[in-house]
Amino acid sequence: MPDSKALTMRAATMLSLGAAFCLCSSCSLTGNRYFPVTDHKERNSTLGFSITPPAGSGWYEKLQANTLFYLKKTPGDKYAIYTTATEISLQASKADGAALVEEVRHGKELATRSKGYQNVSLRLALEPRHSSLCVRYTQEYEDHGRVRVATEDFVRIRKNGLVCMHPKTPRAGIDICYVESFRSADPIATGYGAEGESFIGSLRFFSVDG
Repeated sequence: MPDSKALTMRAATMLSLGAAFCLCSSCSLTGNRYFPVTDHKERNSTLGFSITPPAGSGWYEKLQANTLFYLKKTPGDKYAIYTTATEISLQASKADGAALVEEVRHGKELATRSKGYQNVSLRLALEPRHSSLCVRYTQEYEDHGRVRVATEDFVRIRKNGLVCMHPKTPRAGIDICYVESFRSADPIATGYGAEGESFIGSLRFFSVDG
């Protein structure tokens, strides 16, 4: 099962929103249960953005609080992938991209501040594909808290994502990412990263009236 922790941001400046996604005909998919993805229609947010499910087959979907999850059914137990799209809201707009980079850095570092996480690395870069306030990130670490088969055994985690604030309403945005998990004894494989990238690439913003 995927880790259901949403983006951890600075508590003084970040507010969580309620579930504002509309899953088209699948609006009943809230809760802690996954359902098979049966269409690739846009999933719209009242914050003014849309996403589509990842490319490929074997994906399952759920909506919980302010986060939309997709979990892929993969063979065996050596590799897993899931994606998330989390609505975020700032109490105050960031003045520029550099300020947002530091906000994202703080949140991602805080989220991995645990004794069970080791060899953490984080790469951040501005990526103005949709607005001037978009930050691409890649975070990798070893999770020694999940597997207890042997002390030297652990799970490698690789997160690739994008934090984007709306170009028209820059206090509202989204953290969209895919997370891959590998058993420590296995080499890092390509896996289904391309399908995760298709999820990030599906992000679109639109104007919100009112």
